[in-house]
Amino acid sequence: MTPRTLRYCLLPMYGLAFITTASFAASSNDERTLSQLPITQNVGVTPNVLLLLDDSGSMSFEDTVEGGGSPRGYDKLFGYDWRCSSYCNWNSSWKYVFSQYELDKHFFCSSYNSQAYNPNLDYLPWKLEEDGARADDSDPENALIDYSKGDVSGNRVDLTDRKRGFSYYVDSGNAGSGCSVKYEVSDLLPAQKQNYANWFTYYRDRLSVGKAASLELLTGTQYRTGFMTINPDADTAQQVPVDDIITKILNTVGSLLDSALGGAAVNTNAHFDDVRDAIATSVISSVNSYRGTPLREALYRAGEYYRGDSSPIMSADLGGMCQQNFTILVTDGFWNRESTSGDRTRVESIGDANNDGRRWYYSNGGYGGKTTLADVAYYYANKDLKESLGSGSYENQVMTTYTVAFGVEADDDRWNTRLNSDIPGYVQESTSSTIDDLKQAAEDGGGLYFNAADPAALVDALAAISRDIVARGESVSGVATNLSTAEVEAGGVVLQVSYSPASWSGEVTAVSAVAQGDSDAEVVDSETFEANQEAPVWNASDRLTANLNKSGVASRKVYTADNGSTVVLSEGNLTSAQQKDLERYAPDDLSKREGREAVVAWLKGSRALEGKGLRTRQGSVLGDIIGSSPVVVTRDGGNDQGSVFVGANDGMLHAFDLESGDEQFAYIPELLFSKEDGEGLGYLASTGYSIVYVDAYHV
Repeated sequence: MTPRTLRYCLLPMYGLAFITTASFAASSNDERTLSQLPITQNVGVTPNVLLLLDDSGSMSFEDTVEGGGSPRGYDKLFGYDWRCSSYCNWNSSWKYVFSQYELDKHFFCSSYNSQAYNPNLDYLPWKLEEDGARADDSDPENALIDYSKGDVSGNRVDLTDRKRGFSYYVDSGNAGSGCSVKYEVSDLLPAQKQNYANWFTYYRDRLSVGKAASLELLTGTQYRTGFMTINPDADTAQQVPVDDIITKILNTVGSLLDSALGGAAVNTNAHFDDVRDAIATSVISSVNSYRGTPLREALYRAGEYYRGDSSPIMSADLGGMCQQNFTILVTDGFWNRESTSGDRTRVESIGDANNDGRRWYYSNGGYGGKTTLADVAYYYANKDLKESLGSGSYENQVMTTYTVAFGVEADDDRWNTRLNSDIPGYVQESTSSTIDDLKQAAEDGGGLYFNAADPAALVDALAAISRDIVARGESVSGVATNLSTAEVEAGGVVLQVSYSPASWSGEVTAVSAVAQGDSDAEVVDSETFEANQEAPVWNASDRLTANLNKSGVASRKVYTADNGSTVVLSEGNLTSAQQKDLERYAPDDLSKREGREAVVAWLKGSRALEGKGLRTRQGSVLGDIIGSSPVVVTRDGGNDQGSVFVGANDGMLHAFDLESGDEQFAYIPELLFSKEDGEGLGYLASTGYSIVYVDAYHV
């Protein structure tokens, strides 16, 4: 029989990225280990993500008012000033110390200045480790002024020293009395002082907020990630190329498999440390202050990076034809052209790529050219970046662009002011029309646009982008195989995922793809394969149901996380926030604790209270699998032993035994818990649950 060539583009193992803090010890008497297989055989083609962070002078601003303006600009709200050290009279002793400037109270009120300290927000230090570990809390009595400088002389300040004037204002709640209530930091409670100190060190200016959001984005991610600042020739420029972190994913999965099966040791990926360090130490220099915000040129450089000799797009052997490429541009301001002519000239060669007819003009009104930021994004979203690869899951290898504006608005009349019958509007540099262009760039670049009004919104925006990248990867294929070549070994199977639109339940099926010959296994023909589908090797839903009926939900291994540490899912292991998520959807006739226990049992497969206060599942307890693709990790000595990973809309990443189909464990990412109504893990059990297909929220 002639072997049949099976070629699949395996999709990224998204759900596994959340398992970054597993701490299970390997069994000392279990010698089984995860095999070091080619990337495409283990986890598919991991997307490339390049983060572009604005490092222009305006990112040093400490105030952002409605519309994105900065009344203070380069003039800070905090800095060195003369302060009296004793009684403030004509013969006082004065000192030149770091303090809060004596300015209008509105600058220190978050309802006016979105960057000001907001006591209603929890300010957490930056995440500086790949496991999500954060930097140290800032010491209110000895706070770092500039994190990038480190612990050097003159870079510490006592925020509780009343003479230095550290304070903030809030609205009283009465009409017409905004920003009227003052709080001195020296008078705050310890926890409030701590929160203020963290804001001061980690969120005080625009660049610090951008760093916080960027570092949150990187935590737990499995992308091949790179980072660049937008001014590459500035003396403070940062650039870290995209690098593969697939080893990290396999190792973190292995650490959880240690508990279920025994296995691999955990290693680390040093490249992520480089990326995090570059973000954390990005600074604004006097040189950058005069460079402006050359977003067009920065996005052009990103596209050329993907396209050039140092491109992170993988080779055909590693599945590059199935790889997706993303760029995330985070900026606080209006773009203008680069001062040097090199890349600026090359950008103009792109022309009116999106064919919308818009032109751009200098701030003085002079004609600039045809190429807007949207044109650059459109060009790389439609240009084959690696023609030598040919076609795979995607017709071409292109770049998708996401844009995030921080506190600025797209409402300029210039964008829609028709200059003539061929030009529907125009962009003028250094005006809000460039934000309209930024928004259009995301649309023409195939991505999404976000306008973040405050630090929390910026972090949320990058989290939403991360979820969208996951969804796009999941949408390509629903079939995977643990065989990466045309030669199929004995015991080979094709794994198929599906869902029922009637019951919104999911299925993973293993179908035999080989038949035993006289000596070697041969690939079955299409007719035999179709027959095998009628009698599969195993169905995951059947095995899960059988095991639950036999051993009960208490025996099912389901894990989640408690502030980053992996724990067994149980009522007793829930954090206070997680408890509140579950108990609000519990049956009304139960106590809060009983309600939480009931929802946990429902999530683990119990049907005891279905129709009695909790939602009735029409099919199996395995959630619908609409966009997620199965991922196979096999063990040494053969390709028929190992694990099959798949994410489902029951909130779980499932690991099934490749040979038997039995569930080895399931994992619920901590981020699925929510305090918002109509959201969160508990909402899955609600009788009012409305099934909405959102790929971005798949595990």
